[in-house]
Amino acid sequence: PTLYRLGTNYQYRSLYLVGDIGVIASGTDILGYTLRGGLEYAFRENYYLRTGIGNGRLAVGLGMNYTFIKKQDAFLDYALVIEPATMTTGLTHVFTYAFHF
Repeated sequence: PTLYRLGTNYQYRSLYLVGDIGVIASGTDILGYTLRGGLEYAFRENYYLRTGIGNGRLAVGLGMNYTFIKKQDAFLDYALVIEPATMTTGLTHVFTYAFHF
């Protein structure tokens, strides 16, 4: 199958809104659709609160940008992903560290 995705974003002051829709296709047959959306709120210049929904999951989290070698070249993020009630895991904690060079 192939996933075709179309997305957009919008920023208003400290709020950043993103969303996309996807179509899952195999040849000329459409197998399904996906819909995702998220909202980020920037506060204190380098800190972010985030929430989003997609693939049947709800997530909330926070992030931080900081300077390691160059200005704001490192990112540390945390997300709490809430799985649907039918899933056995329930909650998932996701930690992400990124460094741009």
